[in-house]
Amino acid sequence: MSVKPAIDDFDLLNVRLTGSHLLDASAGTGKTYSLSFLYLRLILEQGLTVEEVVVATFTNAATAELKERIYKCLTEAEQVFNRIASKASGNAETHADDDMLLQLLETLRQRLADNTIEDGDELIRRRLRLAQAQFDRAQIYSINGFALHVLRTYAVTLGCFAPDEIVDDDTEMVRAIYLTLAQREFADFGDQADAIAEAVSQFDTNSLFALLATMQANFSALQHAQDYFDQAELEAAEYKRIVEQIVNSDYGDAVAFIEANIDSMNKSRYRLAKFATFTQRLGDKTAYYSDDAREFIGYFACSQLQAKLKKNEHVTFAHPVFAWFDRLLSLHDAMQLAEKGRVYRALMHLSLSIRQHLNEYKAERMVMTHDDVVRAVANGADQLTDLPYKALLLDEAQDTNGEQLMLFEQLFLHRQHISFFVGDPKQAIYGFRGGNVYTYLAIRKQVASAYRLPKNYRSSSALNNSINKLFANNPFINRSNHFAADSLCLDSDCGGEQNGERDDGHIDYYPIDSHRSNDESSFAEKSLSLVVADGDKPEQLAKTAAAQIVHLLNEKHEIIERNENGEPKRRALHCGDIAVLVRDKKQADWVKQALAELGLAASVTGKTNLYATDEAMLMQAVLGVILNGEERHLKALMLTPIFAYPTAALDDIALVSRLRQQLHRFVLIYQENGFAAMFYQLMTTFSIGAKLLQQLGGKRRLSNWMQLFECLQVALQEQPLTLWGLHQWLVQRIHHGDQEAELRLEDSDAVSIMTMHKAKGLQFNVVCLPFVNYSSRPPSRQIVVSHQHGLAALRCASVPAIDRLCQQEEAAEAMRLVYVALTRAVFHNIIVLQPEDKQQKKNAADSLWHRLVQSASIDISGQPFTRRLDASSLTVQRFDTGDQEKAPAFKQLTETQYPKWLMTSFSALQRRMHDDAGRSDDEADLFPAQMSLASDVSTDGADNVSALMTFPAGAKAGVVLHALYERYMDKREDADNESFCHYARELISDSLSEQMTMEQTQQLLQAIRQTAQVLLLPNRFCLQDIATNQQSIEMPFILHLPPSARKLLYSYFNEQVSESVIDGYLRGFIDYWFCYEGRFYVLDYKSNKLGEQVADYDLDAMQVAMDEHHYELQALIYTLALCQHLGIHCAEQYETIIGGYYYLFIRGMNGQSTTPLNGIQSHDMASHDMASHGIYYSTVDWVLLAPLLAAINQGGRNA
Repeated sequence: MSVKPAIDDFDLLNVRLTGSHLLDASAGTGKTYSLSFLYLRLILEQGLTVEEVVVATFTNAATAELKERIYKCLTEAEQVFNRIASKASGNAETHADDDMLLQLLETLRQRLADNTIEDGDELIRRRLRLAQAQFDRAQIYSINGFALHVLRTYAVTLGCFAPDEIVDDDTEMVRAIYLTLAQREFADFGDQADAIAEAVSQFDTNSLFALLATMQANFSALQHAQDYFDQAELEAAEYKRIVEQIVNSDYGDAVAFIEANIDSMNKSRYRLAKFATFTQRLGDKTAYYSDDAREFIGYFACSQLQAKLKKNEHVTFAHPVFAWFDRLLSLHDAMQLAEKGRVYRALMHLSLSIRQHLNEYKAERMVMTHDDVVRAVANGADQLTDLPYKALLLDEAQDTNGEQLMLFEQLFLHRQHISFFVGDPKQAIYGFRGGNVYTYLAIRKQVASAYRLPKNYRSSSALNNSINKLFANNPFINRSNHFAADSLCLDSDCGGEQNGERDDGHIDYYPIDSHRSNDESSFAEKSLSLVVADGDKPEQLAKTAAAQIVHLLNEKHEIIERNENGEPKRRALHCGDIAVLVRDKKQADWVKQALAELGLAASVTGKTNLYATDEAMLMQAVLGVILNGEERHLKALMLTPIFAYPTAALDDIALVSRLRQQLHRFVLIYQENGFAAMFYQLMTTFSIGAKLLQQLGGKRRLSNWMQLFECLQVALQEQPLTLWGLHQWLVQRIHHGDQEAELRLEDSDAVSIMTMHKAKGLQFNVVCLPFVNYSSRPPSRQIVVSHQHGLAALRCASVPAIDRLCQQEEAAEAMRLVYVALTRAVFHNIIVLQPEDKQQKKNAADSLWHRLVQSASIDISGQPFTRRLDASSLTVQRFDTGDQEKAPAFKQLTETQYPKWLMTSFSALQRRMHDDAGRSDDEADLFPAQMSLASDVSTDGADNVSALMTFPAGAKAGVVLHALYERYMDKREDADNESFCHYARELISDSLSEQMTMEQTQQLLQAIRQTAQVLLLPNRFCLQDIATNQQSIEMPFILHLPPSARKLLYSYFNEQVSESVIDGYLRGFIDYWFCYEGRFYVLDYKSNKLGEQVADYDLDAMQVAMDEHHYELQALIYTLALCQHLGIHCAEQYETIIGGYYYLFIRGMNGQSTTPLNGIQSHDMASHDMASHGIYYSTVDWVLLAPLLAAINQGGRNA
């Protein structure tokens, strides 16, 4: 058995660079500096390259910081070494070098000289320069990032696929698998189907998917709860047997005995009336299973009867019935647990089925979670025999989980590589993310050496002293369940029973000395303020915190800062020096409001999601109104801060109408000049920036508004979107809760408000904790996990024994959280306390502060570092920042600015034609009513006509049908296999948020295949006849339009061009063009719904649609692009090569005969436009194309 090594002070210069080490780095003790220095030593002393040293930490942000600090250490080392070498050669210069770095380099230089190594200086210099030159290959990652790098590099060796996509969790995949199972009404589960349906019915959709995904992550720990339910069922069976025994027994003697001695009993419980009531229920089985069964059973239990005897009464309740009731009382909890067991087993059965599908689902889509990646590498590590890694520096070791630790064990510890595990178990606060402090304790049992960093470089001596006093008694871990690292199962599939000695699970607290003097601030030795609030409500605590912050600022406290040369400079304490740390968003809102009332700016940093802000909703509303101009939405928008119209303006019909037209013109700006031009024109026209700044928290609101603009711009760079598409992109981000953290652009001089978790790793000159003396409910989680014991339980099927273990671990983690919060301060902590007369109330007695003070066993108020204040003694006025900013005034343009060129499209030209007439029917398709695929797609065995005919209408549905036709025409050889069906179902689910059954999907795809076999008259071929190498799908084109060509094209659209005609470009995509028997055709799929019957898609009906939506002009543009692409410049070439264009109204095509029709002759078709049902065929007259082609080719090259 391994023995826990003694812990010593860390000697950074002389620690041996072999074997394994654990470094206990308390808050502020120079952990990052130590890691950088160790990296430098590995490069210089061991001669390792940057590709041989792995550095891993917990977050991406910490990774970036660590990488920067290590590179800076390498560059500084080279500079210092050059100065040492210059000094040796007589060219000395004075510099304030890092003493530790100087000592290392001089020692190393001397060591090389003593070992008679020639040109030792050049060796050191070469190693430093090589490390810097190759630093882009440095193996510095987050823990998950390192695992992913190994997997992608050695996927073949590991026998695992390299994922194309990494997701945070399984929720979306679990959702898809669950919906598939649910659509079959859980038929796969046999007898368990009803139980599963009943179990899932108690959850809403989002909660259910989140629960099932969390169950996957904790599946093994949940399995270990099975023993509790098995035991409960055995005890429940005994409970039922005893009930039967009592009901069928002669219990009259027992009743008579109680009645005879009732005067000896406590009258409050054993009154005759209550006795009579309970006695009547003795023969009723249902009484033993009722809601008040515990009270009923306890009434007759021997232990309860004896306990309720009056003083000096000596009665013995020896009748066996009383003993039976005693046993029932002890079994009652088991009876309830057995009831929960049905829910547990149903959900576990469902979860197991999902688990069996999940790996296959991930493999098909090449998707993994971060945990999957770590698990894959850890499980296959034995196969990786040729890894280049020779050393490991693992930061934040206390936040690793069992699988991550197993990964580093396999790759480094078991291979005897140099390993430094650096962390602080007192800061292990991420249990809810899977972080497991017990893995750190397991590391401590395996390493050869353990050290601690003994000095705090962050906090003043007084503040450091207060931390030492408060936490001296180690309130960091649950001591009631001792822990043995030997018995800890590092594999998450193991439960890990604990039975070792106390010290193995103990987190030691070592007093830390401070490097900083109390003279560096005017707080001096007073590092802790205890401010007693006027009341115990959370709002009152927040107001007290705000008042104390203003009081501090008004006291004109000073702090000393040092510049790069170490020179001290005094300055006044300001808002940016102060942080208020809270537990959740509600507390943050209380504090922000309290600070605002006193005139202090505050910035909230937490789980801030840009798409959950008011500004995101405003942006969505603005884009929506620009698109559709719906009156009720427009009027609602008029009352928002960005327009700020008075309520009376809503009744001004003319004003509302002008505003609608004004906003609709921004569509043209978007189409011609892009989103940026539209956005800034909108900002200028309505002075949106100035109006936002005038609001409460105006800087924050304007920052959000501008960040939203940037996100929308990025979306447009990643994919071409119409304005409607951009609006839908934003809608999806808002509704799906996509995470985009708010940029903090206004926080340089504002009080920071953040959660304690977010504050980890940060430091502030002053920290305020308003709610540590207020017991708030911990966040409710659907699964509770005991990391120490490898157990988990569902909240909906709770196991009391597991719940108790989890509560103990959560309480210990909460105390570690307080440690993190208090150690963020450099000079001063502020604790807000409830009034003395409220301290015995539950929400104060159960608070973190009360528990901390109880564990410390000292009088905090009497300590020299403490000052105590009452809120009533704080005379606080509204704080004057002294720099009230005025809203910026926007300069007005004095002349019209014309762009040098513009970009347009058929859609833009089409919309111009409808601008004055209002929305067209085509535009109406952009906003279809909500439709259900379940009702619109036939499932009753009807023919294939219904599958296309009843498919939902609208723009989204049209995009789906287009995509299905494109996929079919591109991969016709796969049209009958399951992949096409799977593609269609996913496409419909993602685009229309609806689910189709397999039968419905197959009917739709059969309809598409049938339309591909319909003859395209007059040319007597079908889509199926077109060779795949003779077609082009979604071909993009950009045509240069010089002024003459633009004027001509606009005239076809009845558009007038201003006198200042400018160059332009016409862009678009041809849905489909193909070559058949030497002639080229343009084809477009149209999903317009012209009626409910095939007869509604005759030539007359299609002609109306063609005219109404100007599709002939679209065909002209497509044919123009095709001619330019093929290099056609004369009528003879055109007549020979171009066959015409087809517009297929696909809903009307399905169900038609695919055999040639008698009586139709080709020359009949040549004289005029002809079409069968759903098939519109025509040609563009060369007379229209010739001048356009001439103007384009004369004006410049086609882009």
